[in-house]
Amino acid sequence: MPNGKVCRYSYKTLEKWASEYKRGGIDALMPGTRLDKGVSRALNDVAIEEIYRLKEAFPRLNATRIYEQLLQGSFITKDVSVSAVQRFIKRNDLKTARNPNMRDRKAFEEACFGIMWQADTCHVCRITEGGVSRKVYCIMLIDDHSRLITGGGLFYNDNAYNFQKVLKQAVKMHILIWFGQRILRHPGERLVESGRQSDSNRARKLLSPGKQSD
Repeated sequence: MPNGKVCRYSYKTLEKWASEYKRGGIDALMPGTRLDKGVSRALNDVAIEEIYRLKEAFPRLNATRIYEQLLQGSFITKDVSVSAVQRFIKRNDLKTARNPNMRDRKAFEEACFGIMWQADTCHVCRITEGGVSRKVYCIMLIDDHSRLITGGGLFYNDNAYNFQKVLKQAVKMHILIWFGQRILRHPGERLVESGRQSDSNRARKLLSPGKQSD
């Protein structure tokens, strides 16, 4: 080849090229443009309409979920791969579909330390004590701005009492930082999952005069 690439062609291929050259000259040997370029051959018209409908109704729905919806609705069969749906969405620029009436959920970060603490509980492990297997919970607090772990502890129970212990300890440890930055005030906001352990009246009093976001 002119570019130095080595290619192998069968006798039938050369015979076909010779026949096309005799029929139409050099132009007949030029590669043609597919008539169905840009059109998915794996997806039928009904499936394509459903993809547009799903993207309009659910702009954040990814290709895999759309593929599952198409299968459940019998718009396609299992012979169609998820790659076909992904290619169609990419080629038709459906990834950037947006619903103007939908409010975007964007990442945020508070301006300085102490404005918001995030709290959560996770299951760590089980400990056998006195022949009894007990689950261990880790309750943690983290500052939104600095990502500093402001408090934490391991407990046998995930309840309001243990959460308040962690919160009190964190307030005592970081009160000097608040004094230097915010004239000795409590964190303005606490971001937690809804639950009895973090939604008790006592926990709310500890945060007063701040506010709580669930």
